[in-house]
Amino acid sequence: QSSGLLGIPFSRRWGGVGLNFVVTGLTIVLLNVIWGTSGFSTPIKRLPQVDLPWLGQQSISLFIAIACVVFVTLFLDRMNAGRRIKMIGENPAAADSVGIDVIKYQFLAVAIAGILGGLGGAELSIGQMGYFVKRMTASKGFLAYSAVVFAGYDPKAVVLTTMLLGFLDALQMRAQTMLNIPGQFFLMLPYLFTLIALIGVGGKRRPKAAGQTYIRGYY
Repeated sequence: QSSGLLGIPFSRRWGGVGLNFVVTGLTIVLLNVIWGTSGFSTPIKRLPQVDLPWLGQQSISLFIAIACVVFVTLFLDRMNAGRRIKMIGENPAAADSVGIDVIKYQFLAVAIAGILGGLGGAELSIGQMGYFVKRMTASKGFLAYSAVVFAGYDPKAVVLTTMLLGFLDALQMRAQTMLNIPGQFFLMLPYLFTLIALIGVGGKRRPKAAGQTYIRGYY
């Protein structure tokens, strides 16, 4: 368990920011190692595509995402492991006092989050485009995190929030070619909405111990 200066524990959010920079650089290195390029990979096979009414052509990742929402909701609300993770998110010391292995369940939560994040990245590369481009996420991960905060950490509400952000993102791409307005204005729409939402909501519904490293005896 890591601790900072004078025994004050580091917040995991800073570790997450650092890891984000490391992984961003690592993907560029691996891009050169695997494909011998520094910009984008050669074309790769995409996931199976399905034509849907109103939605057009979508990859099977859409159905996987729907299944993940159902799984996460049931996991957090109905299963013992999920309930323990929620308890630890609010008060890890209380969970520890009744014999729950806090570190184990924190790692479980991080592992599940990493798998879900990986699925999101896979949709960009092998679901939509069919090749990998460096920095192809274009800060969409930060938008996703903002959507979670705005939705109050509720999986069902996150779906609605991300759909709204997706609509704004699609709107800015269409509007740039249809209206005589600087493209930068439309590019900022999803981020502007996110900023306004976070100013209004902030961390009001955030789990009290989210992002904190638990050290027995410190809390």
